[in-house]
This record gives sequence, C-alpha cells and structure tokens, in this order.
Amino acid sequence: MGYFYIGRLDKSVRDRLSIEDFSEVYVFNDEKNFIQNMNVKSRKVSRRHVLIKLISGELIVKDHGRDGSGSTYGTYVDGIQIKRGSSVSIHNKSFKLRIADLEVEVNIVDDYDRYRSFTSINEVLNIIDKIMSVINEVRLQLRCGVPLHMLNPHLVALDDLVRSLEAYLPRFFDRCLIGHILDKIHSSIDSIRCCIVDSNSSDAVILRLLDDALMELKGHLEALDKIVRPGNIVKECSTDGRRI
Repeated sequence: MGYFYIGRLDKSVRDRLSIEDFSEVYVFNDEKNFIQNMNVKSRKVSRRHVLIKLISGELIVKDHGRDGSGSTYGTYVDGIQIKRGSSVSIHNKSFKLRIADLEVEVNIVDDYDRYRSFTSINEVLNIIDKIMSVINEVRLQLRCGVPLHMLNPHLVALDDLVRSLEAYLPRFFDRCLIGHILDKIHSSIDSIRCCIVDSNSSDAVILRLLDDALMELKGHLEALDKIVRPGNIVKECSTDGRRI
C-alpha cells in the first residue's frame, strides 16, 4: 500500500468512525481508506506514532508522531532507538518494533497481487451488483402493482446476498471500517421485511415506506462499493494482537 501508520487515531477519524476509545492502537493508511484495529490499548502511543514506507524497494521507518515532528515516548527498531522525528532505512522486511510501551513484530509484504488472489475482490463487487439488481427488480414490480406477498422470494435473496457479503468482507477489511455500513444495510433489510412480511395491504403509505427502505439500502451499498473498489483496498494486513 506504499505506506502505513501505526498509532492512535486523530480525533477527526475517530469521530467519523464513531470510535470513542482514544487509547486504541491501529494500523492505517488514509489514502487507501484502510484501518485495522490491533486490539491493544496504550495512552503512551502517539497519534500516527510511526510511519512505515516502502519506496523503490527500500523500507523506511520514521518516528512520526502527530504532526511529523516525532513521538513522545520514542520508537525502537530491533532495540535501537530512532532519533525523535528522524527516519531510518531497514534492509530486512521482518523486524521488531517498539513504540512507547507496545512491542510489535512487523512483516512487510509488497506483493499485493499474491494477496489479492486469496479471494478476488470481484466476488464482493459481484455480490453488490446482484443486490442492486434485486432492488431494481423489486422497485419495478412495485410500479407494476405486484402484490407485496409476491416479493417474498426477493426478500430471501437479499438476506442470502447480505450474508455472503459478511462472509467475504472481513478478509479485506477490519470490522471497525465496514461495521457501521453493514449495520445500516441490516437496518434497511429489516425495514423492507416489515413492509413485505408484516403488511396485508398495498396502500400508498406502505408502498412509499418500502420504496424509501429500498433506496436507503441502495445508498448504503453505493457507500460500500466506494470502499471496496480496487485501488481503495489493501488485502489482508493481518493482525493477531501484537503482530502485523
């Protein structure tokens, strides 16, 4: 992905993602919309504590800090401290990193295509397209006056497709990044279900509510599509506690 930070998040990012705990530590890349929770907490780790870049095959590690001038509690590579605000070149793509009181083992993989082959991102995009097709089909049938109970097969299809999305997406994204969108998708599905299953009529109010729920679902999918599109993702930067 070119570069990534390890550290606590800026307040603006926490607010955007509804993250209340400012002590959580993340691996993230702003330009790629990538964020991965390391499942550890430390108030000594600075915001954007360390910056790791791969430039023309050369690995650069910088003690970055909030504004680039350096961290408060220091950055160490294989036990050697980096001068505050300075950068060092690393020849090994596997090394031990200490940022403040957090020990991290880093393994850099720059073969993005090899990781993408694990599960093609096109599968996720295809699922999104299929859900969009179901939405368009339901709206078309509504305009043709099809009774609501005839739409039950479409509701089943939506449920199945959303479950498929949830199976694929964690392989590419941390739940923190996509969770709020998935929650909104489920909320829209629930609204659609209420209109189709719990209603015995096709009056104007129900039809309007159903169409509104369908359009909300479409909007959430479009937001998800923008995150998922190739060029906006980084495939499987894995973490298991303190390893990345």
